[in-house]
Amino acid sequence: FYCSNKSCTPLFMRNFLQAFLVFVLWASMALFLNGRNHSYDDAAAGSDEKLTKNISETKTASTSVTIKSEEKSVEQSDSIAQKENKKPEIIQLKFENKFITHSDHTRVLFPRNFSYFKDSIFRFLNNNLSKEILIVGQYLPNELSANKTSFGKARAMFLKNTLTKYGVNPNKLLVKDTVVSYQYDNDGFYAEGIHIYFREITDAKKEILNKVICSKIIKNSIKRNALKPDKSLLAYTYELKNYMASNSDKLIHIIGHSRKKRTPEISHSVGLKLANQLADYFIENGIPKSALKVISKGDTQPLDTNMSNSIKNRIEILIN
Repeated sequence: FYCSNKSCTPLFMRNFLQAFLVFVLWASMALFLNGRNHSYDDAAAGSDEKLTKNISETKTASTSVTIKSEEKSVEQSDSIAQKENKKPEIIQLKFENKFITHSDHTRVLFPRNFSYFKDSIFRFLNNNLSKEILIVGQYLPNELSANKTSFGKARAMFLKNTLTKYGVNPNKLLVKDTVVSYQYDNDGFYAEGIHIYFREITDAKKEILNKVICSKIIKNSIKRNALKPDKSLLAYTYELKNYMASNSDKLIHIIGHSRKKRTPEISHSVGLKLANQLADYFIENGIPKSALKVISKGDTQPLDTNMSNSIKNRIEILIN
């Protein structure tokens, strides 16, 4: 036993209290450190350790892929809209999370649990084929690069490139910058630097997009003499199906091209195989077989004789 002048307490009780206090202290430190760590997905270099700091504005338990919308006015800069003297209604897409910008660079940061925004926009455009996306990047008056490009424009382009790599049609992604007065937090972060909107595609731009649909070359979806459908091909298929619904009298020519083989027969066979695989993919996704014509050109029409063999394999789509 341990005894004082005023009380007598068992020694084991004293040790227990000391151990408990130590436990509480360590647990509190662990919770604090865990709260300071936040993982971001922005393709940043490994040396950007400070970019993983916690930002209070991004704390959210929800990872819902639901996109809400609300009307919001944005100044128009699209040349086609100006020529038509029209300003299509612009509506903001609302996400549960926020895009993060930093005072030191023009990348756009987002928590890893917010990476769903890429699929959300991909699905939104595929389900709303008459819409296009407008990415607006904010910047301060002094945030200009050496070539006078604003940080806002560069940040919007960064996000556009991210979506394009995911498979979103770049022709439906517009970028704009807007100068705004705001303040970064003590760590250099700002959680309102990017806003995303959608609007109806103008008739003039629809004509341009239709020309792209009617003359298309598929290269990136081909691996080792076989078609490997990816998200960009799926997006094009949605657009093609929608176009054919309004142009049922048109015929889709699917032309397979092969890299140089040992014999013309083998090259022709590879081109035909690729064309048939794409035709099957279109049919599986709702395009009628009667609207398709399959052709092989083998290795007779290379895009560029200096191109590597892996790129010479391609599928050409012509509609007339």
